Amino acid sequence: MYSYCPECEDKNENSATECKNCDHELRIDSSLEPDLSLYAGFGRRAVAFIIDEVLLTLIGFMIIAFIAPIVCDITPPYYELYKDLFNWIDVLFYAIDIVLTLFYFAMMESSAGQATFGKDVMGIIVTDLEGNRISFTKAFMRHISKLITTAFFGIGYLTIIFSKKRQGLYDMIVGTVVVYR
Repeated sequence: MYSYCPECEDKNENSATECKNCDHELRIDSSLEPDLSLYAGFGRRAVAFIIDEVLLTLIGFMIIAFIAPIVCDITPPYYELYKDLFNWIDVLFYAIDIVLTLFYFAMMESSAGQATFGKDVMGIIVTDLEGNRISFTKAFMRHISKLITTAFFGIGYLTIIFSKKRQGLYDMIVGTVVVYR
């Protein structure tokens, strides 16, 4: 590989420290390399996720506690008549969970705080690649991407460990990073 001298624009080997043509000092611009101290790592993000999931589980239980008395008015002797209904209720609860999760993460991460409750506790925020607040649409797509990559054995999370900017696959897809506040 080659690099070009900023002074005379002559081509030099990447490993060169001085331009072979004009002796101008060649150095790698450290601002081009990601500063890993800015990007939140896997552990901190995992703890934030656990905090958020506990919160969402509590909210989900409250929703279920509200809906269950209406649904459970069906007493056991009539269960056989309504067992298909119970399967649909399970589907409804999973749908509520997915919708609640998508909107919680999207609304919180696109808000002025740029963080969910868990991320706020852990001192991290979600930004675009330039450090700006993300839109609701981008936050929503980030979590749709997260659902899709999670379906493939969690590969979307493993990339946080190995990528230079500590991005999950879903972050790479939509162009976001998680950084320290």
